[in-house]
Order: sequence, then structure tokens, then C-alpha cells
Amino acid sequence: MNNRKSSVYGIIALMAFIAFAWASCQGKSDRNEQRDKEEITQKADSTRQDSAWLLIPGRSAGKISIGEADSIVFASLGKPDAGDAAMGKSLSTWYGQYRGERNQLNIFASRNMGGDDETSRVQQIRVTSPAFATEEGLHVGANLEEVMQVYPQAQKLNTFERKGIPYVTYGTDQGIGFELNADLICKAIIIHDPKLETGATYIPFQSLED
Repeated sequence: MNNRKSSVYGIIALMAFIAFAWASCQGKSDRNEQRDKEEITQKADSTRQDSAWLLIPGRSAGKISIGEADSIVFASLGKPDAGDAAMGKSLSTWYGQYRGERNQLNIFASRNMGGDDETSRVQQIRVTSPAFATEEGLHVGANLEEVMQVYPQAQKLNTFERKGIPYVTYGTDQGIGFELNADLICKAIIIHDPKLETGATYIPFQSLED
């Protein structure tokens, strides 16, 4: 009888030990998973805060600045993958990849023909890569609510279609605008000269393909 009790107690103790060990491993796994998520988030935030990916309204997108000569951009980025130019204005496009998805960088430049300085200069910069972000963390993929939290004065400027898909543009007088799809998810961010009339600045981009 005593041997049977001892055997039962032994089995109970073994089961308790296994349960404790499993719980400890599970807790460690959960902590590791949480730590991995935090590291990924920190790396993403770090990437976005890097000056190469920082969007500064009215001033710059990464290393490209509003008002600089487009010849400097071409020297840095190389020949555009696509472009169009006429009457002192040009629209240039470079394609890239981010996390397996194609994105593009578009630059609209113009020159003051007949003026003292006829250098073609950057007026607008449009990015579709989520790698770019403002200091507050706004990036392609943010929703309208998140945009309005940072820019409560942003106004709906116009609507247009691209490949049959409706889009809406929101702009500010601070030199930043947002293209959103039908689900009000940001698909592109535009940095522009804040002195330019809000609303007229984005027209060159509406005909661009995704």
C-alpha cells in the first residue's frame, strides 16, 4: 500500500515538474517574441529617423532638398528611369524596391525662364516608399486619422483616378501633402515648396502609374 502511494506521489510530482518547466519555457518564448517585436520596431524607427529617409515638410525628402538644382539630384541618383520635360518643367521618376515591393521617387523641377537664374530647381518631391517618414513617424501606409493627428489643419484638395482607383489628396500650407486611396490609406507623400499655392502643386503627379 505504501509503495502504491509513493508511486502515485512520484507521478504527481513528475507531472508538476513538467508543467512548471513547460510554463517557464512558454514564458521565455513569449518574452523572446516580444523582445524581437520591440527590436524590429526600434530598427524601423531608427531607419526612419536616419537623415537619408527623413521627410521635412517644405524642405527635403532624405538627401534631396527643395530648391536645389536638379542637376545635383541627377548626379546623385543617376539617370531617371522615366521622365518628361517641356516648357522649362520636368518630371523625373526613379524606381526602387522596399521589402519586396516596387516604389518610386518622383521629382518635379522647373526653371524661371527669362529670369536672372534659369537653373532648373526642385519644386516637389513625391515618395511612395514606407521607408521615408516624418519626424512624427508619418509614412506611406498611415491612415487619414493618423495624418490628421499630426496635421489637423490638412485640407482635402482634390480627387482623381489612377487605373480606375479613386484617390484623394490632402495638403497643408507647411509644404507636405498626402495621396490616399479609397480606404483612406496613404499611398504617397509629397514634399513641396510651401510658398507654392496649395492644391496646384500636385497636378503633375496625378497621371503617374503606381
